[in-house]
Amino acid sequence: MQMPREYKSERRSGAASLDAGSFFAEVSPPSLSPEQAGRIHAAPDRRSDLYSLGICIYELLTGVSPFQDSDSSTMSHLQCTRVPSPPDSVNPDIPPILSKIILKLLEKSAAGRYQSCSGLRNDLFQCLNDCKVLGKTSEFLLGLHEVSSIFRIPETLFGRFPEQEALHQVCDAVSAGAAEFVLLRGRAGIGKTALAQALGKYAEVKKGCFLSGPCAQFQSGIPYLPIIRALKELVRQILTENDASIQRWKREILTAIDPNGRILIDFIPEIKGIIGEQPPVPELPPEQTFNRFRLVFRSFLKACTVCRSPIILFLDNVEWADPDSIRLIADLPADSSLHGLLLVCSEDEGGMCPRQAESMLDVWDNSGKKSHCISLSPLTRDDIRRLLSETLFCKPEQSAALAQVCLEKTLGIPLCIREFLCALHRDGLLFFDTIRMIWQWKMEAIEKREVLNDLLGLYSAKMRNLPEASQRILKMMAFQDGSADLPADHEPAEDVQKRLQQLADQGLLVQSDQALVPAGAYGFVHELARQAAFSLIAEDELAALHHASARRLEQSARPQDGSGRLFEIAGHLNAGGTGMLGPFRVVSNYNNKLIV
Repeated sequence: MQMPREYKSERRSGAASLDAGSFFAEVSPPSLSPEQAGRIHAAPDRRSDLYSLGICIYELLTGVSPFQDSDSSTMSHLQCTRVPSPPDSVNPDIPPILSKIILKLLEKSAAGRYQSCSGLRNDLFQCLNDCKVLGKTSEFLLGLHEVSSIFRIPETLFGRFPEQEALHQVCDAVSAGAAEFVLLRGRAGIGKTALAQALGKYAEVKKGCFLSGPCAQFQSGIPYLPIIRALKELVRQILTENDASIQRWKREILTAIDPNGRILIDFIPEIKGIIGEQPPVPELPPEQTFNRFRLVFRSFLKACTVCRSPIILFLDNVEWADPDSIRLIADLPADSSLHGLLLVCSEDEGGMCPRQAESMLDVWDNSGKKSHCISLSPLTRDDIRRLLSETLFCKPEQSAALAQVCLEKTLGIPLCIREFLCALHRDGLLFFDTIRMIWQWKMEAIEKREVLNDLLGLYSAKMRNLPEASQRILKMMAFQDGSADLPADHEPAEDVQKRLQQLADQGLLVQSDQALVPAGAYGFVHELARQAAFSLIAEDELAALHHASARRLEQSARPQDGSGRLFEIAGHLNAGGTGMLGPFRVVSNYNNKLIV
């Protein structure tokens, strides 16, 4: 097998410009993994490097890139949707088993790739040994002897195949032109958000997009907040595309909303980068202002479905959505010309506003459009066995007893299972035996562990035992809806970063993979962790935080910020009470909401 001559010369000419320290800093988009390209909701890790290695090997042996497109935004889409041609179909000199090894490195999901360099090395040595003994390579099962010493629970959804199939069918119908509604229901930690995000990956393969607008329990006084979050995510995706694509979006959006483009800019200032500066719109009374915004919102969504379909709008924890957002989405099914939109909402069982979700189901049913309610159940013992098998690199029957204990201790709640396993690993009850090169566990000690099914209580207990400086970081993050941007009078940035990493090590934070949070930033591991952190804030401290935030927003406000900034300021004032108005002046009191 020979390396293509033209590829050898290209690599040789460019080799001097690369060094070990700068390779990944200068890596081109074709070598980025799907999670590094920001197209899927997954944080990069060591398996991302194995993907990039697969790209290099593919190019080295075939002389071509597995994904060929001159445009970087199209390239990143291909990385997430197109399966590359087998290397042996491009270069017949490549042995079929080596071709399969390369394709395993290039799996879209990190869980499908090699999990460690040792697994890849073992398979390559198997190929080499076959060549020495048999004179040729032979077929064998890849990754058979792969064992990683790194404790990592796969991102795979276990026990959710029927629900995923149902959602895929709904997504296919929406891709064909329907507009439908799905309500995901289940107790906290059951996996509603993970299921919705998995649907988002399926939609992206169909050239659609997934927009997430989380509803925060402590920010339900800010109008349209989850809607604005979701639309900002869409705008940021559009701005990464090529000029021709952005121009197409501009034409469709302006055709749909003209002459009300300024309304979108007021709420989503970033959209100015797509549609440009827009003339002001006349002032109207509050109810007419809402009606105008409702029409602009619907028109904007319809324009988006022309450019990309399906569009999945996901409102997480809809029981905490503000009333204006609920009114806005309740209007959608009445529009018979709306196509290619799938509205997905999640709701905790026993939530504060169960009738809110029920009323949305009724609205969609009465409109003649399809609605679906999917209730998620706890995982079974067999589901947990499969999870343990992939986590601990063992056969399912070997982990049967451990799976039964996990079920008894966690009631089959996926998030509880993850927390339980992480705690076992941290406490040394689940460990990697470096002599035998297998994962082992101390069954007797595990059986004595307490039941773990109160995650809110678990997170609260963890946080109350933290140093005051760490608690302050968590309280500020909870107040700022997960953002780790702390006031200037806080401790030095390096110390804050160290504390953030320590909090991540303790299972309270994760490095965020959400599009709305800067790369490498930290976010809460779950909404329950944020609620636990928020509960640490005393009442008088909370009022002071709202007051300080309102002042900071007012001082940094710009004329182009529009209504969105005013709603944020008013939201903080409403939450803090009229006794903290300070320099602000109430000019109206509409529906018991301050307008300042």
